[in-house]
Amino acid sequence: YDQDGAYVFVVRNGKAVRQNVSLGAQAGDLAAVVRGLKEGDRVVARAGSLLRNGDAVRVTDAKGARR
Repeated sequence: YDQDGAYVFVVRNGKAVRQNVSLGAQAGDLAAVVRGLKEGDRVVARAGSLLRNGDAVRVTDAKGARR
């Protein structure tokens, strides 16, 4: 969240792209994204607070292997 609302970073052409989203049901630290993502979007799961729009990213699978 920031002053503009909820967002995630998605990966496009090896770069992080900020995508505003709308959230639905929430439980603890989990939330359903109800608007703003398309099927097949790759969402950055571990970014830290220093990730910025346009930063280069590396895609890995859930076990950390590069793709």
